[in-house]
Amino acid sequence: MGLYKNLGIRKIALEFVELINWIRLFQFKKGYHIFSSLKKKNKEIVVEIFPDKKIYLRNNYSDSAIFKQVFLEQQYYLYHFPLEDAFKIIDAGANIGLAAIYFSELFPKAEIISIEPELENFNQLQKNLTSYTNIYCEQAAIWGDNKMVSIDNPDSLSASFMVSENNNISINGNTIPAFSIHSLMQKYKWKELDIVKMDIEGAEKDVFRNNNAFNWLTKTKLLIIELHDNYQPECSKTFFKALESFDYEAIYHNENIFIHFKHAV
Repeated sequence: MGLYKNLGIRKIALEFVELINWIRLFQFKKGYHIFSSLKKKNKEIVVEIFPDKKIYLRNNYSDSAIFKQVFLEQQYYLYHFPLEDAFKIIDAGANIGLAAIYFSELFPKAEIISIEPELENFNQLQKNLTSYTNIYCEQAAIWGDNKMVSIDNPDSLSASFMVSENNNISINGNTIPAFSIHSLMQKYKWKELDIVKMDIEGAEKDVFRNNNAFNWLTKTKLLIIELHDNYQPECSKTFFKALESFDYEAIYHNENIFIHFKHAV
């Protein structure tokens, strides 16, 4: 095994499998374009999956990894819960907008609110979503109620930013508004939610604490969430306690849990 590793055969084999999978999903020309684009060493990588819509990735580990999770691994594909259509979607923890793009292409009639707290990620998100007039961008965090928060780990990887409550607005301009899902629904005058995708690096513990989420959960069809007990102990315990009064079906898919609520919305 050591010899094969030293010769790079394993790496070559893995890249060949990746190429084949891109081609399988997007046919030869586009699949090869995506694969070869991701191998470039440019400061910014430009990929075109959908006609006349470019996706811009910074040359770092996080952007490429998330791109592959969304479009190659299809981690948000609704295998078990095929919605005929979706009209109201919230993308909480939007990073650079890739999940929002995925859902917009899957549901072209949908309105999507994309929420990302970190400024560089948010700027990249806006750049990626220029062609999508149905996606509204909010530089903010998601919390149990409306607060001011700050990023605890600004030097972390771009997909790992954590926030905590901080009402001191004088700290290096680092404070960011945080909203509850319910308040976002009120702001946009939405009465129900088809999909809520949530990947917020441990802040979900506050979102689901003390029945904070009950109001908007009663109006939600599908919740896709990644839990982060490694960042905030008892995230999972807090989350599932909040679901105790609901009838739902749960499916685990890659890093996410798909919660399909059986109540009428």
